[in-house]
Amino acid sequence: TWQLYPLSSAYNIPGALRLRGELNEEAVRVSFQQLIERHESLRTRFFERDGVALQQVVAADEFNLQVIDISDLAPTEREARAQQIREDEARTPFDLEKGPLFWVTLLRLDDEDHQLLLTMHHIIADGWSLNVLIDEFARLYAAACQGQQATLAPLPTQYADYGSWQRQWLAQGEGERQLAYWKDRLGDEHPPLSLATDHPRSAQHLRSAERHTVRLGTALSDAIRQTALAHQSTPFMLLLAAFQTLLHRYSGQRDIRIGVPNANRPRLETQGLIG
Repeated sequence: TWQLYPLSSAYNIPGALRLRGELNEEAVRVSFQQLIERHESLRTRFFERDGVALQQVVAADEFNLQVIDISDLAPTEREARAQQIREDEARTPFDLEKGPLFWVTLLRLDDEDHQLLLTMHHIIADGWSLNVLIDEFARLYAAACQGQQATLAPLPTQYADYGSWQRQWLAQGEGERQLAYWKDRLGDEHPPLSLATDHPRSAQHLRSAERHTVRLGTALSDAIRQTALAHQSTPFMLLLAAFQTLLHRYSGQRDIRIGVPNANRPRLETQGLIG
């Protein structure tokens, strides 16, 4: 995808932390230095040679924390400026060959109000990875502020090891088995979802999206949990089925396909990895 759309930010994974109170910038820098040294994926580059995709783990250079000070702006202007910087960071494209594929920006709104912006490319991380990153940063930062060394559990493996396992798994015929399974489940026809719109469908492949939040009351939430339990399912499964039913109601189609993200970390060795 990067080769087709090198300026696309569709696979950027942004995250942000609001830090209130006195901040030790050097402790922040040191904490991320340790994270980059600890996780090879944070210092990995990707390139192509003779039609084969390869990855290269580079040495951990001294981490340079980018600091943007907007404390001189009026209070009403700071939040708007911070929001714009967050959006710019999230939309800045990565170069998979040159790297880096992970960067950090510290926004200083005032002496006791900071925002920490984290951005990674999806090729080295996922949503699970972001949680690992934030958890380990918090522990490393707390220790650094006290002049101590955080005791993080040693990593039994790295992401490149997982890639090796996966190649062995596929070489043993699992790739063919998986492909045969999904061809049998999905069939040969792949109809697009036909929803009525108030404008013609664009001929271009657009990546626009929006997020909508719906809050359910206590009574309805309890009813959903009880209904799911009665059918030996989870609330997620029940709500997904309801959403598919809604799409069927609007489209009239009986074959509704919805993609759902999955952490896909069944092995204990991968639980604490960024990758």
